[in-house]
Amino acid sequence: LRASALEGDDSPTLGRRRRASFRHRNPSEGNFERSRNAEQNFGRLHRQTDRANRERRRPRLLPRRGRSERVRACRQYFDENGNYIIYYAVDIAFVGENLDRFNGSSFVLANDIDMTGITYTPVGQTTVGQNLLEFDGNGKKITNLSITSGEHAALFGKMFHFNIHDLTIERAKMSGTYAATILAETDNSSDGSYTKKIEKCNVVDCEIGSGKYVGSIVAYSSSNTIVVNKCSVSESYIVSKYSEDSGATYKGHCGGIIGGCYGGTITECSVTNNTFDVLGDRTGLVVGSAWGGTFSVTTVNGNTGLDRNCGLTVANGTWN
Repeated sequence: LRASALEGDDSPTLGRRRRASFRHRNPSEGNFERSRNAEQNFGRLHRQTDRANRERRRPRLLPRRGRSERVRACRQYFDENGNYIIYYAVDIAFVGENLDRFNGSSFVLANDIDMTGITYTPVGQTTVGQNLLEFDGNGKKITNLSITSGEHAALFGKMFHFNIHDLTIERAKMSGTYAATILAETDNSSDGSYTKKIEKCNVVDCEIGSGKYVGSIVAYSSSNTIVVNKCSVSESYIVSKYSEDSGATYKGHCGGIIGGCYGGTITECSVTNNTFDVLGDRTGLVVGSAWGGTFSVTTVNGNTGLDRNCGLTVANGTWN
């Protein structure tokens, strides 16, 4: 009998029975299994909770439906204040092409951005105009932006409401009917209702010109309330050879700050070490043509090709 029992120890059936019987008689092993399961469940719950917390902290994304492939590559994030955060060149391109989604929005530039090879449609390119609550350059710079065709050639096309500040435009190339680096055009249709302000913006080593209105900061403004404050233009090439009658009379409006304006205020700005290649009497180091406004410029020196602050006579304007 004993030999038979020992032989039975090696049989699969008796082995399974003995193991099952042992588990049944040993409550401590059951406790161990339950403890291990509880630990696994706790870890799983902890990971799920941590993932949910990360999702809540993650900035909200725009809806994916209807986006192009290039748009899907953008990190389209909004911060907790509702500002659209611009990380890459494609983000700026997306805003330019889809401003109707952002009309009345605010933007923050998160990185220095190189626009080399990027086809860019100016924000507010249409003549309808748009509203931009705020564009915070955040001390960053946009380099190698190029627009060489179209009516409005600037980072912002035609805008009614804008507050653009703390931005540097470097090595840009702009040419169009209204050519500038920051803003191509604004008008007086919303004066008194909207802010129109450009502050602490710098233009460095840019090429701007060939249109009817050329300005390093703003090409044309018919607004009486526009404010350009603490901006600088340096080491740039500014061109104005516009003619409406085959070169007989040059009628281009070209200025180091604003090409043509009907009012507004320019304060504490500087125009230094630029080259002006201009023809006609509507060209000036600060304003090409001015029909009103208050202008106070801190520094104008080192420029070649022009020696007057304003071209066309300032009517109802004040220079300090």
